[in-house]
Amino acid sequence: MTPDSPAATNRYGTPGQMAGAVLALAGLLLLAGVTALSAVGFTLSATLCSSVDTGLICTGTGQDLARWIPTGAAILAAVLGMTGTVLGRPLRSYLLAAGYVLTIVGFLTGLLIAMTGPAS
Repeated sequence: MTPDSPAATNRYGTPGQMAGAVLALAGLLLLAGVTALSAVGFTLSATLCSSVDTGLICTGTGQDLARWIPTGAAILAAVLGMTGTVLGRPLRSYLLAAGYVLTIVGFLTGLLIAMTGPAS
């Protein structure tokens, strides 16, 4: 049986495709972890606020958003990536790509909220 024969290709693809999927999932999980941990830093940027600051991060709602948007995006991205890897070839690339996009958007949203505070 050669690697190109139909018997070698199953629902998950060739061994090389599966190795690529596992590497893509590992990268997504690493990026999701960094995004989730950065939410703590985004929330801590509120410590620079004084009582007269009106930035979004200086409010309780803004702090909650800066914490939970990146964290929720990271969790959902990890679930999407793992689901795509388990389901196999038809959906794998789409779900992994959606996970990467979701993680990046969650990180950028938290960063933008954190940047509404006072400049120091």
